[in-house]
Amino acid sequence: MIEAASKPNATVEDDDVFQYPPDIEEALKIFMGLSSSWETAIDPIGGQVMRIGLRSTEIAAEMQLQGIRKRNRTALYQDIRVMERAALKVFMGNQSAQSS
Repeated sequence: MIEAASKPNATVEDDDVFQYPPDIEEALKIFMGLSSSWETAIDPIGGQVMRIGLRSTEIAAEMQLQGIRKRNRTALYQDIRVMERAALKVFMGNQSAQSS
């Protein structure tokens, strides 16, 4: 995880650490800060809880909490939405594997 990799003297497994381009660091920190803010719904067919996205208000609140200047928020918002779409694909793939 990012947090573990950035702490001094942290020991993490290689699978827990990932690299990212420096230009997305700010968006990634915000995205990670939203980890408990996913909107969920119940799948009417399988009855499983599934993530359906992040609320815009949650993203805005996280940016404000992290002190992001208003002029930088639009670009970061777009980056976070890209991360959200990628995460939803992973979540959907994991959900499909669990129901098989």
